[in-house]
Amino acid sequence: MAKTRINRKQVRRLRQKHAVEVATQVRIIVESFVSQQQLDTFLNQEPDIDRRQKMFDFVKPFIKRFVPQRPSLIERPPGIILKP
Repeated sequence: MAKTRINRKQVRRLRQKHAVEVATQVRIIVESFVSQQQLDTFLNQEPDIDRRQKMFDFVKPFIKRFVPQRPSLIERPPGIILKP
């Protein structure tokens, strides 16, 4: 049997669609935050400081109930937030 060729455009479209779905889910979650503590808990789940800052920059426009503050640049101690 002949091998099927991977349609690169379709793969790119699926990846882009998935990225939009994830961004929409994050936006919905962040819009439900009512305090800075909830935002801090959300951001501190990411151990990498640079990615945490990028997440903050992404979610900042969606926060309307309080004035968001930058996340701490200190690395979080292991074991504070348990991942399932």
